[in-house]
Amino acid sequence: MVRVMDCFLMEGVKVLYRVAIGILYHFTKMETFLEASVATAVSEHVRSLELSPARLMKKAFAIRNFRSAEIKSVTVKTTFDMKSNKIPRSGSSDSLPASKGPLDIPNSSRTITVKELLGLWQWLPARITMQEPMLVYTTDEDGCSLSTFYHKVEAYEPTLLVLKATSGEVFGAYSSTAWIVRNKKDERGERQRYFGTGETFLFSLQPLMTRYPWVGIKGRVPHAAELFMHGDNNMISIGGGEGTGIQIDGDLRYGKSERCLTFENEPLVSGGDFEVSVLEVFAFAMV
Repeated sequence: MVRVMDCFLMEGVKVLYRVAIGILYHFTKMETFLEASVATAVSEHVRSLELSPARLMKKAFAIRNFRSAEIKSVTVKTTFDMKSNKIPRSGSSDSLPASKGPLDIPNSSRTITVKELLGLWQWLPARITMQEPMLVYTTDEDGCSLSTFYHKVEAYEPTLLVLKATSGEVFGAYSSTAWIVRNKKDERGERQRYFGTGETFLFSLQPLMTRYPWVGIKGRVPHAAELFMHGDNNMISIGGGEGTGIQIDGDLRYGKSERCLTFENEPLVSGGDFEVSVLEVFAFAMV
């Protein structure tokens, strides 16, 4: 700590940022599952950190393109955006909005390791990381029922759906639109078959961490590549067009994953078909 404070007094606040990022980078090497909250895990990791001051400072100063001028520029821009209401305020009117990050995700997840959680958080839209994450549905506690799934989840927007298959793969989808929109009717009085926006994406966490964003980000696409979310009384699905990215049956027990035009993803499970071990849904709320 003395070494850090010496450097801080000599070079300024950027030293504290560098050291914090260096510690978090070391922390992400952990593969343990969440037996406690990530905030507690980080705190315990710092207390038992087996890293000499010299090695810690070496890691901290190995971070490139991290200058005081850039820190100041981002701070000024964030302050301006907050005061012009481009960014939701957090806490008092004089404080900057703070990213809640994965540190606040409940400690009851059975699907995600710490390393996966930190990686997944980087894929979320920036405005969502400033909100409080909460576990709103899990098959472990709420049972395997599509009606219960809708009852617990449909009012929230957006949601993060995470699946663990009995074969070990962990994957899911960021759903940009509330599931209750499935009941919205078109001008002919018929329920929408597909809904959602281009912020929706698929991801895989195990065996490899991969994100599959909407292909329309690259340019104009056909309607078959704009099939984001679907829900009825028999199943839910995310991603369509010549295949289904993720499809889960009405009992939330079995499903399949195929390549689809909307995300141009590879199947998220080996062989395509899977049996659900655990299904969890996280929502986000302003604090």
